[in-house]
Amino acid sequence: MPTTSQENLIRQRDSIPQDAPSPQKTNLCGVGIVSHKPLQPGIRSSNWHPQGLRRLLCSATEPHLPYSYNFQRSLIAICFATATLLISPIVGSHPTFSSLRKAAVGTMIVADGLVKRFATKGRWIEAVRDVSFQVREGEVYGLLGPNGAGKTTTLRMVMGLLEPDQGTVSIDGKSSQENSVELRGQIGMISTNDGVYPWLTAKEMLLYFGDLYGIDPALAHSRLFELSAMLGITRLLDQRCNTLSTGQRQRVILARGLMHDPPVILLDEPTRGLDIVGSRTIFDFIGHLKDLGKSVLLSTHRLDEAERLCDRFGLLHEGQMQMEGSLTELKERTGRSNLTDIFLDLLSRPANFMQAEHR
Repeated sequence: MPTTSQENLIRQRDSIPQDAPSPQKTNLCGVGIVSHKPLQPGIRSSNWHPQGLRRLLCSATEPHLPYSYNFQRSLIAICFATATLLISPIVGSHPTFSSLRKAAVGTMIVADGLVKRFATKGRWIEAVRDVSFQVREGEVYGLLGPNGAGKTTTLRMVMGLLEPDQGTVSIDGKSSQENSVELRGQIGMISTNDGVYPWLTAKEMLLYFGDLYGIDPALAHSRLFELSAMLGITRLLDQRCNTLSTGQRQRVILARGLMHDPPVILLDEPTRGLDIVGSRTIFDFIGHLKDLGKSVLLSTHRLDEAERLCDRFGLLHEGQMQMEGSLTELKERTGRSNLTDIFLDLLSRPANFMQAEHR
């Protein structure tokens, strides 16, 4: 006799429209897990979400297989789904399980010994030299340095767009080199060098990128209006992107990188070219991302805002990490009272001298 949980799952199975698109299946221990949204490159399946589990029973059977085999698969599927639905709320709410989870995922980004060289005019230039740092969950980490310090190269290695010559990067415990396509679905990267589609409206472009990330259309619309309200671009949604000002375009680009609600966000000079009002809007929104528990790796020249917003800093100079720590720790090491003076000291001394003095 089926239990109440099993009856609920069966009712949920029967409620799926008969004309639903053919599901795309993966396999775990012989049990098909189904997602009716085709998987997009670089995006992790949402099969483990409760909405995906609702369709678990439908994927457990294959018409061309014997009844006994299908019965076994269905039984396994019922047990798996029921256990998941019963255990999930306990793990999420129990203080012991919650603390274990936080300990397990407390560090979202780990860069260890990154080195990147480029060939130019017959010689090799080492743009990044033995750079290591960590970004914790719910932390804003400021990666600061002058032009040419290696900030953008470092961000691209974290994103998986560049492969380091030495060293490793992991996102939530997974190597970005080995899982670069998959992990891009967990990262939102926003750069001042990003472009827009000039003949699309802002709304059309944001929904297009939502579709690329495999977001359900209803959720994509919800995210669109939520982000638009937060970034002050609601009135711009029906304008073509080629009519937007620099500041307006930058806010649209920021919304684009967050449509899929990634847990890790990389920001490369997000306020470049913005006026004081636009910059304040961006930094206020970064503070909101921090409140949501996102891990933010921020590269910026706005030291006053970085000082207010960032939890920790890494100071890069000539491709090397010179100093790292909270603002209080940096002040104690340098004897300076603010981040601007610390930064100017960094520029006035040779990189190897600063590294030896403050390591």
